[in-house]
Amino acid sequence: MSQISETSEKTKAPLDPKQVRNVKILCILIGISNILCVVLMAIFWSIYDYFIILGMSILGMAPAFIANAGMTVAGTFRGAGRPMDFGRNFLDGKRLFGKGKTWKGFFGGFLIGVAFGWLLVLLYPVLAIAIHAGQWALVKQVTENELLTIFLQPTTSDLFWRIILLSIGACLGDLIGSFFKRRTGRDRGESFPLVDQLGFVIVAYLLAYPFFPMPWYYFLVVCLLTPLIHVLANIVGWYLGKKQVPW
Repeated sequence: MSQISETSEKTKAPLDPKQVRNVKILCILIGISNILCVVLMAIFWSIYDYFIILGMSILGMAPAFIANAGMTVAGTFRGAGRPMDFGRNFLDGKRLFGKGKTWKGFFGGFLIGVAFGWLLVLLYPVLAIAIHAGQWALVKQVTENELLTIFLQPTTSDLFWRIILLSIGACLGDLIGSFFKRRTGRDRGESFPLVDQLGFVIVAYLLAYPFFPMPWYYFLVVCLLTPLIHVLANIVGWYLGKKQVPW
């Protein structure tokens, strides 16, 4: 997500129709992919599996989602901050990251992700009790042991590093995405399909995996749903004046 909005005027700048069309096409394709995922899981496993995997994967990856959104909030708080690349160019003569990536936004997003990550931990005991009391025999793929051991009852050390690495991984993923945006000649705010939506969550997942071994099918559901969540969050940010463009 872009961290600093240049849209301080009451009237927002007109959007590029081509980019709007591309984002719409991306949303349609991702929407169809999500529908197919639900149908296939319901056929080969059960609909219960899908909803449990969906809920647990979002809960588990929440620090990354919150940190990514927090970068925008922190980066636009009380004006612009110092750019992370200090205004320097890379070997190709283009900015390393761009002026939209600031130290304030990076570390602010990280701290917001960590703080909310620990707040969500308060839900774990309640969900663990619900799992013990639920009729999990109806579920074909998801097991009670998997839910408790990986998601809700990890060791204190694993939980600590999970939250830290998911939060910092999301911020690093966003920064890496900006680096490649500059290399491909894209301007700040220009759409970079899938890299914009999935870069932060992929880096966060890989970085935290040793302490959060979330199964591949959980991560697949996250990857299919994240682009839709990302676009919707950006639209809200755009309406609130925190985003230069709604993608």
